[in-house]
Amino acid sequence: MQTARIFSCVDPVFTGIEVPNWTTDSPLFNVGTDDYPVLFESIESSTVLESILRDVQEEHHFTNRDMENEELLRKEKITVNKQHAKRMAQISKDWEDNLNIAMKAWIESYATVPSTCWICKKGINSNYIHCTTCVKVYCSQCDIAFHTSTTLHNRDLMQSTNVVKLKAKEFWDMTEYVVVVKDVPVPCFVPLECNSCHLKNSLNLEPSKEVSMIVCTSEGRFDLNGASFRCLNTSCEYHKEPVLASMPDYVISGLWPGSPTRSCTLFTKSVLVKWFHLKHKTPSTAAMKYLEVLEKMATESGRVLLPSWHIVGWVVTITLFGQLVATILYAADCQYLVTTFSLPQIPKKVP
Repeated sequence: MQTARIFSCVDPVFTGIEVPNWTTDSPLFNVGTDDYPVLFESIESSTVLESILRDVQEEHHFTNRDMENEELLRKEKITVNKQHAKRMAQISKDWEDNLNIAMKAWIESYATVPSTCWICKKGINSNYIHCTTCVKVYCSQCDIAFHTSTTLHNRDLMQSTNVVKLKAKEFWDMTEYVVVVKDVPVPCFVPLECNSCHLKNSLNLEPSKEVSMIVCTSEGRFDLNGASFRCLNTSCEYHKEPVLASMPDYVISGLWPGSPTRSCTLFTKSVLVKWFHLKHKTPSTAAMKYLEVLEKMATESGRVLLPSWHIVGWVVTITLFGQLVATILYAADCQYLVTTFSLPQIPKKVP
């Protein structure tokens, strides 16, 4: 090996270092001096590459078997994609062949035809109630008896010449042949015991005529009366003046108020759960767009539109068992609006 010898005239410690000549020597060489042993042994290039590949495979536990499995998975994925494309093409063709049948059935669903009441089994020809939530038909009397206690349903009044979409508090009066408005309470579990006389199984659910509530569901908005409980014990103070349902009563019933102390808006658990999953699956979705969807649902069902929200107050968070449920924004006119699911935060003023 040819080397160039460097002598130091400044520091007597470095008497000489053998430096390889890179123009003539191979990169794989023996480096050494009389005082130091050889540091590297000459290795063939192919051996070096095999050694590096083996080290990488061992480090990532990637063997030939793993590579074979990866190739099998890739081929299986291609096969599945082809099968899915073929299946979707067949479904598309089936819809093209049968779309007219489905559209005809959909149009016929709005026709007023002789039917039978689901409850009393009487025959009815017109002015009956078609509930798409129950998927049943009711006469006017049975509809009042059933849907004054079973609310949050989408109902249509099937008349001879047209279809009228009924709100939650609207019912058909057969004697007057008009749509009338009745008091309907928010659906709520009745407490087992009266807080005044402590008598068990003595409370009845009644609508509060003085309190109006807005219930927001996945079907949109429903305008109802607040829930109240009247005691059957004539000597109890809650017999003359029924007590209003409290925030825990609504929460137990699956309805979350915008405020725990003074809210006239309730949100069903399904609305909150759907917003939670929607926000986490599609993070770019805005809360206002979600509310616009609920507004469209209410509009298509003939109910009152959701108001245009103007956020002017406080940010409030609701937690359950230490986990955040929702963030509520205080809005104008004593309304409350679920806006987002996020990390817990201290209430702060909205600019």
